[in-house]
Amino acid sequence: MIVVGVGGGSGSGKTYMCSRIEEKLPEKTLIFSMDRYYRPFKDKDEFERKQVNFDLPKALDWELMKEHLGKLQEQEKVMMPEYSFEKNTRVGHTEVEPQEIVLVEGIHALHDEELNQLMDLKVFLDPDPDVRAVRRMKRDIAERNRNPEFAARQYLEKTKQAHHEHVEPTKQRADLVLDTDQANRFIEAVTQKLREDEASDAEDLHRFAKEKV
Repeated sequence: MIVVGVGGGSGSGKTYMCSRIEEKLPEKTLIFSMDRYYRPFKDKDEFERKQVNFDLPKALDWELMKEHLGKLQEQEKVMMPEYSFEKNTRVGHTEVEPQEIVLVEGIHALHDEELNQLMDLKVFLDPDPDVRAVRRMKRDIAERNRNPEFAARQYLEKTKQAHHEHVEPTKQRADLVLDTDQANRFIEAVTQKLREDEASDAEDLHRFAKEKV
């Protein structure tokens, strides 16, 4: 199993990258989305849950993430949470099986040292900040049922500061820092490598990715 961490700010293209890799290698890939691992906040009512700053690392259930990723590496199935961003809590679980390639993606993918140690390759996506902001607000309006005013206020009051304090510093832990064009080349190169060379290991992939982007 090869575990790739994909970090970067909200709207940087993490989900797009992972989805494209999964589309090209559907029988080999599992997307381990950190968005599934926000805490359920069962002690809060719906209004209180909407006030939670989901851009902060403390909003995530780190212990469960590390437990599940560790089990997948041991070739065990896990019950991955289903998270609703309309209700801001967990709404069920889905059983998933280990795959040859596990893509751990989230704004804080490179935040936790113990989680990083489980990764074979760490990637940080770093497009223009204005591009990230527009993508983030469009997504929140279209996919998370936020009104435009709320989406803009949330970005300006919470997301922007959290990015500078907690996400941007994790760039230093990345093996590769990619802008949008480089990210697209990474997708094509890595999927071609893994499709053509089934014996490719983590070290081989690491070297190949650096050469191609």
